[in-house]
Amino acid sequence: MNARIEICPQCGEHVIQPRDSEEYCEECGWPDENREPDPMEKQEKALDVQSVEDAKAKVSDIQVVGNGDTFALLCKASSKSQGWMKSAKAMEVPGGCVVQVTTQQGSNVAEALTFVPGVKIAEDVNGGRKLVAL
Repeated sequence: MNARIEICPQCGEHVIQPRDSEEYCEECGWPDENREPDPMEKQEKALDVQSVEDAKAKVSDIQVVGNGDTFALLCKASSKSQGWMKSAKAMEVPGGCVVQVTTQQGSNVAEALTFVPGVKIAEDVNGGRKLVAL
């Protein structure tokens, strides 16, 4: 079976998915913009979530195990209209912080994780946080 990837000719952003021997775009509905959405299809990801409490208010079926706020949000920027998000989160551990950086463009996600020695989390502008020396 040969897999092929095609980009939607209407919105130009998303991969076309097979549907009952047809193809369609999950984002714009091409070729039938008026098709009824399948209730089992994934909902659009909320790119502006800042905490588990915020996620619970925005995502109806969220399930959380443990402390979902173990990593504190340092900073975040996103665009719903352009479908991208970038964030930096940190978790204090003995001797420093573990930092996670996430970039999402459409359905593509990249993450990096590193340890930064000799720092802790402090309040910053716009309700964010920053790393400062211990």
